Amino acid sequence: MLIYFHKLANNLKNSAAKRSKLVLIPAVIAVIVNILICFLIVFQIRPLIDLLPEGEAYIPLHYNIYTGIDSYGRWERLFYMPMFGWAVIAGNLFVAFVVYNRKEIISYFLAISAAAVQIILLIATIFIILINI
Repeated sequence: MLIYFHKLANNLKNSAAKRSKLVLIPAVIAVIVNILICFLIVFQIRPLIDLLPEGEAYIPLHYNIYTGIDSYGRWERLFYMPMFGWAVIAGNLFVAFVVYNRKEIISYFLAISAAAVQIILLIATIFIILINI
């Protein structure tokens, strides 16, 4: 078992994906967008929460065009989106680095999809902020 992890660590360390711009640029974009999501939550939602009384710090978390606001919760639950984003980044880039030597195109799709998921999460965060303003 230890030998398997050692081989995996060597594959990650010596992966040619670290030199591929088609893997690194979307990865950097994904990380920057996820950090932007965290900053938006902290600097846009947190000041609104400070104005509410302690027991009434529940905010709308989801909006449906058919029924309107259908989910309320504590404002800290907004951080589930960036946590999901970090999990997508870590998972996709891990697999992209592992399979890069065998199938480069799969690595490209994984890196670009990590960035695309982050952009979708950014749009969702902006809409949640607009609902709460």
